[in-house]
Amino acid sequence: MKNQTLRFTGCSFAAVLCLATMAQAERVEFSREFAPVPGWVAGMEKPFRDELCLNGRWQFQPVPTPAGWTAGKDAPPALTEPAADGWDAVPIKIPSPWNMNALDSFQAADGADYRSFPSYPAAWENVDMAWLRRTFEVPAGWEGCRLVLRFEAVAGDCEVRLNGKVVGRNFDKFLPFEVDVTDAVRRDGPNELLVGVRSVRFFNQPGRFGSFTYPSGAWWTGQGNAAIDGIRGIWQDVFLVGLPPARAQDVFVQPLVADDLLRADVELRNDALEARELTVEAKVVPWIPAAEADLLAAPERRGKFGDNVVVAFAHPASARVEPGATATVQLEQKIGDKLALWSPDSPNLYGLVVEVKSGGKVVDRRVTRFGWRQFGFDKDQRFTLNGRPMRLNIELCHFFGVAHLSPRHALAWYRMLKDCNINAVRLHALPYPRFYLDLADERGILVHDETAIYGSHANFNLDVPVTWERFADHLQRLVRRDRNHASVFGWSVENETYNALKIRTMDKKEHDAVRDRFVPMIESVKRLDPTRPWISSDGGYEWANIYPVVLAHYGPGAGYYRNYERTGKPWGVTEATYLWGRMPSEVSRYNGERAYESWRGRLEGMAFEVWDELVERQIKPFPNISVVSVYDVTYYGLWPQPLGLADLAKPPTLDDGVHFTAPYVEGKPGIQPERLGPYATMFNPGYDPRLPVYQPTPVFDAARAAYAPDRPQDFPRRLFEKPDEPIRPGPPPPLVNDGKITRVVFLGDPSGVLCQSLVKAGVPLAPDTEANAPVLVVDAGSLKQPAAEVRATIDKTLSAGGTVLVWGLSPETLDAANALLPAAVSLAPRSASSLLPEGNGPLAAALPPSRCYFSEAPEGSIVMKHALGGPLIEQGRTVLRAADINWQLWRDRQEPVKVAAAVRSEREAKPPSAALVEVPIGSGRLIVGSLESAAPTPAHVMFFRALFVGLGVQVQEPKAVAGGILDSKGFVSRALVAGPFVASSYEEALDGDFVVAQALANPQPGAAAGDSAWREMQASSTGVFEFNSLKNDAEARNQAVYLSFWLFSPRSDNLLEGGVLLDHSQGAKVDFLAGSDDGAKIWLNGKLILENRGKNPLQADHYKLTGLSLNKGWNHFLVRVANDRGDWKFQGRIECRYPTLAPLLRTDVARPES
Repeated sequence: MKNQTLRFTGCSFAAVLCLATMAQAERVEFSREFAPVPGWVAGMEKPFRDELCLNGRWQFQPVPTPAGWTAGKDAPPALTEPAADGWDAVPIKIPSPWNMNALDSFQAADGADYRSFPSYPAAWENVDMAWLRRTFEVPAGWEGCRLVLRFEAVAGDCEVRLNGKVVGRNFDKFLPFEVDVTDAVRRDGPNELLVGVRSVRFFNQPGRFGSFTYPSGAWWTGQGNAAIDGIRGIWQDVFLVGLPPARAQDVFVQPLVADDLLRADVELRNDALEARELTVEAKVVPWIPAAEADLLAAPERRGKFGDNVVVAFAHPASARVEPGATATVQLEQKIGDKLALWSPDSPNLYGLVVEVKSGGKVVDRRVTRFGWRQFGFDKDQRFTLNGRPMRLNIELCHFFGVAHLSPRHALAWYRMLKDCNINAVRLHALPYPRFYLDLADERGILVHDETAIYGSHANFNLDVPVTWERFADHLQRLVRRDRNHASVFGWSVENETYNALKIRTMDKKEHDAVRDRFVPMIESVKRLDPTRPWISSDGGYEWANIYPVVLAHYGPGAGYYRNYERTGKPWGVTEATYLWGRMPSEVSRYNGERAYESWRGRLEGMAFEVWDELVERQIKPFPNISVVSVYDVTYYGLWPQPLGLADLAKPPTLDDGVHFTAPYVEGKPGIQPERLGPYATMFNPGYDPRLPVYQPTPVFDAARAAYAPDRPQDFPRRLFEKPDEPIRPGPPPPLVNDGKITRVVFLGDPSGVLCQSLVKAGVPLAPDTEANAPVLVVDAGSLKQPAAEVRATIDKTLSAGGTVLVWGLSPETLDAANALLPAAVSLAPRSASSLLPEGNGPLAAALPPSRCYFSEAPEGSIVMKHALGGPLIEQGRTVLRAADINWQLWRDRQEPVKVAAAVRSEREAKPPSAALVEVPIGSGRLIVGSLESAAPTPAHVMFFRALFVGLGVQVQEPKAVAGGILDSKGFVSRALVAGPFVASSYEEALDGDFVVAQALANPQPGAAAGDSAWREMQASSTGVFEFNSLKNDAEARNQAVYLSFWLFSPRSDNLLEGGVLLDHSQGAKVDFLAGSDDGAKIWLNGKLILENRGKNPLQADHYKLTGLSLNKGWNHFLVRVANDRGDWKFQGRIECRYPTLAPLLRTDVARPES
């Protein structure tokens, strides 16, 4: 079909949904404004104030990073002077970061397509510092004005020059700053504006806890590690503002509803040459919302302030202001019933109009929008709005790029929140552009306003003073920017700093020292905004003594949340569930095998967790809770939108997506991107007429039911693929190991990987000389017997009605395997880490998805690299096929790409998928497989046991996978011990140097340990080590013994390795629960984690060493137990808090050599 263009212009969004069946080759174009945002100066403030928007095409000149410059070692490199001939031929479209496209791919071609400015050269993506240049002329009529440059946000260390003069600097990525350029500007000709920006990474300083010395934000704006600092450049609007010399510089409106009082603090500034006596008068006018419109027109229609005065302040305020100085005056007025309350259901807004007079003449007018409302807490510490308790159902989502820079996105998001019974939003991990708050005011969405002090990356340098100076400045600027918004109910000072600090140090003194640095910051918020009692840290009750509100993250249950309730302060939950991390093996606890089948299957299972978390852990147990949430419905509970992608079976290209075709407009507020790529957003606010505004998943339905206004509704299954099918949670039924076949002949290398896996799995292998075997396994990857002999054995087995399993077909073994088979087999590249059964019968019953799932195996997770085809395969039926979804594209991926990566892996076209095919041959059956042989892991052992049970084989008890020393209850049953060592005192038994450190670092059986040697010891049936049996000096009162064992983890709990976030469900932590008689010391990987100097009898689980972070690889547990006569014992057991990790842990008495 010939390509066509689908343009989306003036028709209503609802009307165009009928276009869903249009031709697949259409290019989607959108010709309306992408970001219709107002300017900085309100209409009624003119003619006293005016603005010139400086957005548009600027020149761009990269500045190379000096050769040999080393991060964290060298001082930040200077911005060299721009060269006259160094300007790039391609202009940069301000606002937009110059490295937009690099960040918008997030180093992943298989996830969301965030490329929004294809015209930008690829060379810009690695530029660390640059100059940006444009010229402007001062508009006519601005004579006598003060001229101020206003930058809404510049990411990086910023230097501003006008006509060659440095006029200002700024170091913050997120918040506005102003520069008075009156004395540097030319009023009668062109002005050259230069903005130099250096990446914040130049200012990293390695410290004990990290290297970032600035509020970092998260993801798109720069959360990552030390090598990734996020966006660079001017990414929000730039204005030249004309202001009167004597003016209202700032207005803080304080609606004190409980006192029936409207208060306004007005900061006056006088830039005239002489002192001025300034008088301030105030009045309130209504805000008239724009008429209701569809989602296309609504962002383009702005309300306005009415002309009628609702409230006039009876008394003006005056102050004498010296030249270049400021003064603050306060006005108050009783309201009575003249103002309607603001609430989510009735978001009534007003404008406080302040007029400044000098000599009886109005010299300035400023209008500030506000809502007549008041936030607080009642006697039960419940959150209140206008004196009435209400529960905040709060949602949050990370800021993921250009799609978020449009009011269209904000309105679509807010619509979804209302649909989901969510009444509040946490603008997470960075100050969002101001239109988010403007629209929240208008739409009745309550806002939890958060800084960019995003501690979750555990990479802040908390030692150097400059970090705290930048933190404090950032927080104060945020409060000043947003404190007049009706929707803002509270301030979030930082996110998970305490939890992140615990990764770096467990020293409570260090924790307390960092905590105390936040105290003056909290006090500054109270000074700047005494109207909002809600000041919080997000995550952690440990610092409850400094925050007025305490908020929990990722509690394991209602018992954990009781710790917050017991603080006696207002509290709630602002992040919960592992929507963002759980793998199918964890989700299956809710919906069994369905979790492994597809992305929808996973979401159906997670919907149970979402509903249970909200209803059973938060809402029902805690009727006085102020805020409840899960993290997060927006990103993990909706389907990513394939904008402009007609064929979901193909990977997106730059030709796909929504292309913005409106002419580029110079001097217009708002970003003007060139395109939005498929899957770059969860919302379609009218860009693509074939798609709805959003596409809910079962997670959305579960949250909506839980958040229902009066009481939670029952769990819904409306969006389940098979809503009436019974739910079977948990693992599959145990294998019924009652097969009649007791021997399996193996042809291949008995020392090869496949044979060893079968032995580990308990498959009863018989010598290959045994005749008439009912099951024959042929390992194509290690076959040594002559082909004719093997072929004869195959034919003989099949003729006798037996089963022949030919394993390991690959390009290297294909020719040899085809020589053994009755018809040809071909291979096609197809990689998979999980398989799905097809059809019915014993094999399918024995091999549900959970037993064919290798995505979390530490080794051998890619279980298939080629799919089967050819004439022989066409004669049979597929038993196992590659799963459509690639779960490894979900596991441990960066948040901005992982959802789209998982969904795309499932949707996009792939080669054939057959992995195991059964072909009837006479009275027998031939089973051919292209699965990979791999070192046996628990996943492989379970698979082979199930496979052979399905073949009718009675398997034996499986062999231990890796020399495990834990019994069925997790108790350490074997360990290496050294000693006993006689001590002169009990203290020496605990502290004496009986063994040199080198001998304690890697104990091996038989190795020397002081005057003893390491040897293996067996615990009792209850897991107790009885050390009295070791004593060689019955008269010795005080003695010591060492006990050593090792635990292997396939992954690390260090969030700096692999991007693991705090409390990630894919982390690596264990609990060590132990007890001793008498005292003991315990080390993990050389670090002392417990010291008990008491003399006590053995008590099970006396030492609760919880949340121990593991390194990737082997981890060493070393225990010293002291004795003061009498019993001398030790008992310890390991528990793992991560279901996906537990089966992968291995233990041994000594560290293996390899």
